[in-house]
Amino acid sequence: MWLRAILGVVYTAMAAGQVASFTRMPAIVGELVCGLWLLARPRSHALAPVWVYTAVSGVWRYWACRPNCGG
Repeated sequence: MWLRAILGVVYTAMAAGQVASFTRMPAIVGELVCGLWLLARPRSHALAPVWVYTAVSGVWRYWACRPNCGG
């Protein structure tokens, strides 16, 4: 339960930080929905928000580890 609450806070904070560039990052909606889902239902056994969190974290890791971040 606590892990879902912590992940929900982190995910929602990430989405809130990206609101300023919404036109360039429309995937923010998915982050916000999953973050709020994790916060609203911390005792839920649904795996969808956890898998989305994992996928987005993997994408962010890929972008951070690319040798040429310029494109």
